Amino acid sequence: IDLSEVLCSFEKSKVSYSICLRNDLFKETALKFANSLRKCGFVQIVGHGVSERVISSGMRESALFFNKPAELKEACISKDKARRGYSPSLSENFASLIGTSGKPNDMVQKYRIGPVIDATSASSNKPYYTTKDGRIHFYPNNETELAEHFPTTSTEYYKEMEQLAIKLLRLILCCSGAPISGFDNIMDKHTSILSLNYYEPVNMNLEQTAEPQVRVELHTDVSLLTIVAHSSEQDTAAGALQIFVPGDNSEGGEFITVPYVPGSLVVNIGDCLQDWSQERFPSALHRVVNLPRRSEDKSKIGESRNDGSRYSLAYFCAPNYDSLMVWPPDSTAAPTIAEAIDMGEALPVSASPIIDYSTWRKQHIKKSMQQLKKNA
Repeated sequence: IDLSEVLCSFEKSKVSYSICLRNDLFKETALKFANSLRKCGFVQIVGHGVSERVISSGMRESALFFNKPAELKEACISKDKARRGYSPSLSENFASLIGTSGKPNDMVQKYRIGPVIDATSASSNKPYYTTKDGRIHFYPNNETELAEHFPTTSTEYYKEMEQLAIKLLRLILCCSGAPISGFDNIMDKHTSILSLNYYEPVNMNLEQTAEPQVRVELHTDVSLLTIVAHSSEQDTAAGALQIFVPGDNSEGGEFITVPYVPGSLVVNIGDCLQDWSQERFPSALHRVVNLPRRSEDKSKIGESRNDGSRYSLAYFCAPNYDSLMVWPPDSTAAPTIAEAIDMGEALPVSASPIIDYSTWRKQHIKKSMQQLKKNA
């Protein structure tokens, strides 16, 4: 979906979006965007405004780091619960996030970058960052490592993701009939994480690849939403992203391999937004797999395939840790525009107990761990 007209309209009209709704192309694009997210929690976008130079720099810096000797990467291993820094392959299990047990650990290397705090914000909001929750969510990055290995990714790319996330959240609210600026005031000290991922190629006996080989098991993200840029080697032994699309009436369904579209970004809804929106937007079930052998490979049965690497930059958007999870967000904002955009009912304020994001996150993870023990 090309969002250039939508995001351009947002820029032109600033906070007053009623002008946008008179534009037929805006409404048509927004409807496609909303329908895709409501069906499976996933959408692939172009026209997002993120610089191709910055994306390319992020991919290049990732490739340079992940292809360094193992001992150098291991010196950057995360030693904290917040998991800032490097995580080797097979050291994590994302399937556990939905309480699934008995699955192999993820075959992916990662380097995580936590929230980047500018000096002005750190000074003016010092109590926010120094509380117990603040110290957890804002565990410091290793600035020396970032300056050496990820100078562009940790600054320009992270900032571009911050800006795009706000625009996408505004569009999501616009599509749901909620006040468009609802998330603006609860993203100014956000807790978003950037994960740089490397799926190294693996040897695959083509005789054994009639079905995909899973690299990261089926899971959902904990985030509000996740924005992913990925490299172009989608049809190699390095893995491919697949989204689970439910069937009609939530019966059955199928895995859809996300194609590589030059300049595109993948956006998926996380558990946080699913719960926050009272399930108006479902979190996306997804996985990463090595694809089965291609038809042109049939003559090579018995040979192995080891032909490429896959890199991705995944931005896990999360709000201020003390944000109250009431729907619509920031209910004191402007009146609903559901009637104007003709996209659904006016949404009531949540009647469920109101908790903050940090409390929700702890409860959510605790629930997953309890389910994991039950399924073990």
